[in-house]
This record gives sequence, C-alpha cells and structure tokens, in this order.
Amino acid sequence: MPASCLLVLTAALSVVQPAASPQPGDDATRHNAAGLTKARSRAFDEAIAEYSEAIRLDPTFAEAYRNRGLAEINNNDLDGAVRDFSRAISLNPRYASAFYDRGSVYRRQKNFDGAIEDFSQAVAINPTFANAYEYRGLSRADKGDDEGAIADLTTALSLDAKSARKYSTRGYVKTKKKDFDGAIADLDQAIALDPAYSYAYANRGEARAGKKDLPGAIADFTKAISLDATHAPWYYSRGLARLTARDNDGAIADFTQTLGLNPNHSGALTRRCQAHRARAEWDAAIEDCNQAVALAPKSALALTLRGQVRSSRGDNEGATRDLSEAINLEPKSALALYERCRIEVGQSALDRAIDDCSRAIDADSTLAVAYFERASAFDKRGNADEATRDYARAQSLDAKLVKPTTFAAGIGTGSSATAAGTAVNGVYRPGGDVSAPRVTREVRPQYTSEAMEARIQGTVMLECVVGADGRVQSVSVLRSLDAVHGLDTEAMKAARQWSFEPATRNGKPVASSVTVSMSFSLGASGAPAPLSLPDAFSAAPSDDSRSDETWQEQTFEQSGFHTHVRYPKGWATITGVSEGLVVLQNPAEPFGLALLPPQPAMITINQVASKADLQLLADGASKGTGLPIAASGQMRVGGRLWFWLDFGQILPGSVKAPTPGFAYAGSLVNATRAWIFTTTAAGKQFTVLFYVARMSNASAEDMTRVSGIAGPVFARILEGLSYKAP
Repeated sequence: MPASCLLVLTAALSVVQPAASPQPGDDATRHNAAGLTKARSRAFDEAIAEYSEAIRLDPTFAEAYRNRGLAEINNNDLDGAVRDFSRAISLNPRYASAFYDRGSVYRRQKNFDGAIEDFSQAVAINPTFANAYEYRGLSRADKGDDEGAIADLTTALSLDAKSARKYSTRGYVKTKKKDFDGAIADLDQAIALDPAYSYAYANRGEARAGKKDLPGAIADFTKAISLDATHAPWYYSRGLARLTARDNDGAIADFTQTLGLNPNHSGALTRRCQAHRARAEWDAAIEDCNQAVALAPKSALALTLRGQVRSSRGDNEGATRDLSEAINLEPKSALALYERCRIEVGQSALDRAIDDCSRAIDADSTLAVAYFERASAFDKRGNADEATRDYARAQSLDAKLVKPTTFAAGIGTGSSATAAGTAVNGVYRPGGDVSAPRVTREVRPQYTSEAMEARIQGTVMLECVVGADGRVQSVSVLRSLDAVHGLDTEAMKAARQWSFEPATRNGKPVASSVTVSMSFSLGASGAPAPLSLPDAFSAAPSDDSRSDETWQEQTFEQSGFHTHVRYPKGWATITGVSEGLVVLQNPAEPFGLALLPPQPAMITINQVASKADLQLLADGASKGTGLPIAASGQMRVGGRLWFWLDFGQILPGSVKAPTPGFAYAGSLVNATRAWIFTTTAAGKQFTVLFYVARMSNASAEDMTRVSGIAGPVFARILEGLSYKAP
C-alpha cells in the first residue's frame, strides 16, 4: 500500500528545492523553525500557531505557508492545506514541493486529475523529483491507467534505486494489473532493501493471493502484522485468504481483529457473515450481515450474502428481496443472479430462473454453478437437449458438478482450494495420480413433513471425506438448501450411509474428499385436483353448436407448427396482427378466441396436477397480469391435458401486455370475460385465449347471457384443436 501521510511529510521535507523562496525576516524565520520543531514532536496545533505567526510577520513567506499546509494535513484539515499550498505556489510559481504536496492532498480527496496535474508540474520544475513520479504513478493507477503508472514508477526507481517503498509501490500496481510474477519480483527486492518494511510483506501477500498461493499469502500477511499489529487492512486481507482456504475459524478471528481496530469496517462484517454461513452459524451470520448492510446499504456483496443466509434459513422471500436489491445495485452481479436463479428453480419459477442464470452466465461465463442451475431448470421444463448441454458445460468448468438423478447428483472431486492430487491432513483431492472414489451404495434422503408442507425443493451440496476403507468419515454442507425444516440434515444423514470403492494413489487406497449433491423434488405432490371445465363451458350446447354442418376445419401455421382447429362457419379469421397470432371472431355475437404463438415450454403438462400446483399456477398468472384469478383447473380434452384459468369479468384497461406478441391479445382481454387454456407438446407451450367482449352499455346480465352461448362453443373448439410439428 502507499506510504502514510507521515511518510509523505518526511519525504516532502527532504526534497531539495530548485528555486529558493524569498528570504523572510529573522523573527518570521524563528517562528517557522519553531513550527518545524513542534511538527517533529507531532504537536501540530502548536506548529500551526508558529507558522501563522511567521506568516503574519511576513505575508510573502512561501515556505511558512507550505509548512502550515503540511501540519494541516496531519490535523485532517485538507481544504485548509490546499489553500496554503496554493498560496505558496502563487508566491513562488516554481515551488516544486508545494505542487507535490497539493497533489498529494488532491489524491486523498480523489481528485486524481488535479493530483496528476500538480505532480506533472513538480517534475517539470524538478526532473529529478523521484517522489513526484512515484505519486503521479499512483494517481494514474487510481484512474485505471496501470501502464502509465508503471512507467512513472520505473522512472522514480531510476532516480532512487535504493527505495524499498518505490519497489513496493510498483509491486502494488503490478498486482492491481494482475502481473503477479512481476509484482512478487519487485516486492522481493523491496524486502531485500528493507527487511522490516511491513508494507512490502502485505503487498506481496496480495500478489501471492492473486496467484492462489494461499499459504504464501497468509505467511506474508502474518509477517506484516508482526511488524505492525495496528494495521486493520492486513488482518482483513489475511482473513480473506483464510476464508478462501476454507479456514473459517481463522478467518473469523482475523475479521474480528479487523473490527477491533476499525469497528465500522463493513467489509470485515460482510466476510465474517460469509464465514459464519459456511459454518452453518445462521444467527451469527445474519447479525453480521445486518450490521454490514446498515453500514453500507449500497453494498451488493453484503446484500447478496444476507440473501444467501436468509435462503439457508428457509426465508426465500427475504432472500429474494435482498438478491433483487443487490442486482438493482449491480445488474451484472453474477453471484446475486445465480443465487436468485437457484431459489427460483426450487420454486419451479423456471422462466425467471432461466433468465437469471443466463444473465449470470453473461456476466461470468466461467461460473459453473450457473450452468448447473440453468440445466436443472431446463430439466424440469422437459428441455432435454438444453439441459444436457448445460450439465456438460458445468462439469467441464467444475468436475464436482454432476448431472443429478432423481435424488443424488453423484460425486465430484471435492471443493478444497488444494490442488488436485495433493493432500491436506492426509485427505487427498482426486486428480493427477489420485483416482476418484466410486460409489458402491447410495442411500436416498428423506423429505421431512415440514419441508413438504413448505414445498421446499432444490439441491443440497455436501463435501464428504471418504476413508481408505471406503466409508464416509465426515460430511459438511457446502451449499445449503434448508437448514430450518431439516432437508440439510436429511441429506447429511443419507450421505453418511453411502459406501465407496476408495480413491487410490499409486495403487494404494487413500482417504479423499468428494462432493455429493442431493436433490429434493416434490413434483406434482398431494392429492390430484379434479378434472373439470370452467362453469360456462359446461352449459348445455345450443342446437347450432351440435351440428357438424355449421362447422369448418382449417390449419394455420404458427411459428413452425401446424395448428388444426374446427370452428363455426362464418367466423372471421384475423392474422398478421402479430407474428404467429391467429384470432377467430364470431361476427354475430361478441365472442371469439386467440391462438397465441407457441412458446418454449416452462413446464411439461402431462400429469394431473394437485390443487396446490394449480394454485401456484394461478398465483403466478395473477402476479404476471396484475389481475385476480376467479378459478383455475385442468381437463383432458381432445387427447390432451389442459390447465386453465378463469379471469372472470375484467375491467377496462387493467391487463398488462408483457410482450409485444401478447399486446393484441391483451387488447381483446380488456373489458371482457376471459379464459386461458394451456397445454404442451414437443417442448412447446400452446395457449388459447377465449373471450367474451363487453359491448357498449352491456349489462352484467348481457355478459352472462353471451357467456352461456359462448361456453359450449369454446368447449367444442377445444375438442377439435390439435398441434403438429411440420
């Protein structure tokens, strides 16, 4: 990290000026010298008083203005410091140190353009001003110009080749640029020049962490702390390294130490929440995340982690709120999008899940779990090809993610940060010369009654240690599904009963770590709902609706499918309003139907649903349209199972039009009595909208009369409706 203000002050006082300021009177000089003495003893208020007296005696004393500005920096009066440095520059336009000092303040105020301009003025006046090149380089790094920063720092080192700080600073910028090897070389040189320079060890720790050398990083942070135990960021950085290495106890200790030195360190609270979550300490985790969000309400990471904790505690509603807020703050937050997708898969909100996981993948194409969850969503929707593709991509990125069976995802190679083929505490991670264990006995996890009642579905990811005898020695939760109603516990209980053919190394059995994923799915659980049509469709048909002579047949092409429909002769056929949309309208009475374009199937409708499942469908439709659902149900008609929704009588202007393709149908629904029927075939969802329009000045009785006429006609149209791929 860059040197402290005290180092800046010391360096600034040591700079040889190319142009002398005007010579003050003896009294002013004495007060200026007294101020320097006070500043060296850190009595900055007294120093400022001495400098002020020098300025009173000689208002042209540029050096006194500069010295007062340096003291004001140490009193955190940055605006006052800028005023004094500016006055010194106005008195002596070639005062390089004053430009340098003002640039240092501008950088602290995040006025990076102003800082770069002042440092440039300093080196223009004094081309050998090494510190000015150094801090111009840091300001350029702050603006994201890492190449310019390294060029400046290289110039600074050519002028001051024995400066440990400058090597450390260039190493810091190279780490920021992800040139970790170059950074470590610079930091090694800094440490060789000054073995007690704590910043060099801390910066080398950051570079080693970037290279995934976690033991090396932890050792460097520990050395930095041993040299200066008062620096909170070093405890925090060591905590991050320990968290990545899954040393949650050590991470919690470091984040706690960070907070002891800086109680308002929201990052430490956020990461300690993460460590508590990894240990399934939900109360401690939620407390830390709550404090982190209170300190940093716009921290997407804190909100995401709190969402994860809430989900683990079974509060998916609260989790979704947090994750949605995180996504609002950072629309490309892959982690937040993935976590919301995971919850939606468990809730069978498959269209939203696929959208969120797709957005997560767009944000981070290497996020294996996002492919895995999207595959799960495709699997539930019956999109086998898409699911297979995503499962394969997930496993190519992370071998431990294996396509699930009915209840278990099989095994992977463990989630430890340890490299494949190496061991920690005698437990190997498969890979290299270590073969993976093979399952010889699987035990299915059991649903708890509470989880079934709460309709919790999804996947628990576990890490197991398999001994050299093939028995499971220990089980821990890597990704929780339900810590409240017992599904995590049931998954662990089942995993402990698995048996394996153990991993081998050089032909000998060894203990190994593996991951096991247990999936819980309710499907269409509960008592099946009865088969029935809407009340209006069950009315006695008129004589005209019974006669085949008054009906005709026609086939329409809709988005690559042939839709065959039988409907009364004389009805108007309307096409071309929107791609794939077909509207059939009775010219004598105000009712008709709209055949909506086929869409990718969100679910597969081939089994009779429970009342609870139909209610979920109705709730989703109500939320999507903003309308209450009067009734819902299912019926086998024409050899197909249809789910249907009765919207009742809809007020004018109340229907949302979620897509352009639905806009015309939405205009039909407005001011009508409407029913929607949905079925699936060949991976597509087919939807029919039946409507009775409210004519001008029509009464409720008129609507009931027309509905009684229309219902039996609609029922017969439904019987003759079929879909076929070309």
